[in-house]
Amino acid sequence: MSSNKGYPPPPETTPPPPTPLRIGVVDSGIWPESPSFNDAGMSEIPARWKGSCQEGDGFYSSLCNKKLIGVKYFNEGVRAANHGVIITPNSAREISGHGTHVASTAAGNYVDGVSFFDGRSSAADGIAFLCCLCIRNSAYDLGVIGMSKRPCANSRAHKLNKLKAYV
Repeated sequence: MSSNKGYPPPPETTPPPPTPLRIGVVDSGIWPESPSFNDAGMSEIPARWKGSCQEGDGFYSSLCNKKLIGVKYFNEGVRAANHGVIITPNSAREISGHGTHVASTAAGNYVDGVSFFDGRSSAADGIAFLCCLCIRNSAYDLGVIGMSKRPCANSRAHKLNKLKAYV
């Protein structure tokens, strides 16, 4: 039996797979600037990949890379059922944090210098850190996931305004 008790070797000795595996996350979107979504050490995107990065409010196709290879948002159903509703942001841009958390837990890249509550610095990565991510923002609930019938009526709209100043 090996000395690592069945666990895979540490990241620095694990070569990237010849064709990166893809993990799909259908949730509340993504915050692509998170260090977990850097593409350091990632394989090239397969030529046969037909996905795309859909642009929208505060989200540009240039935010995709070898880690984030497909990003889309689906809100036509919400719009059809709620005429005149204002969706903020109208994109795959994450505001609540849940989709980003789920995606980084599944396939976040190695990040050094993270801390949790006690302030001690450590490292973090996702379960399958060498996998690519395909994100779908389809979690829309009036007043819950970044939506309001009144612009700037909640903190999510405020965060989007801060983002627009950042980008």
